[in-house]
Amino acid sequence: MGNGCSYKCTNSDCGYEAMISGGLVAPAPDLKPIQPKCGECEGTNLRKFFYGRTRCPKCRAKLKRDADSGYEWD
Repeated sequence: MGNGCSYKCTNSDCGYEAMISGGLVAPAPDLKPIQPKCGECEGTNLRKFFYGRTRCPKCRAKLKRDADSGYEWD
């Protein structure tokens, strides 16, 4: 189970947005570990997101949660 939401850069000249997801993952002994990857481009250059501390990778401004973008998954 997990959740996700969109975060946007607070610098209006930047325009950066990111979909952040995470949550609880139970170990499954019969499954092999997988390499995490982006759901849109399948890239593997991912970074941990720390609410309130992670800055925009383009301009280093703060990121703000988009309150209308939340979702949950199983």
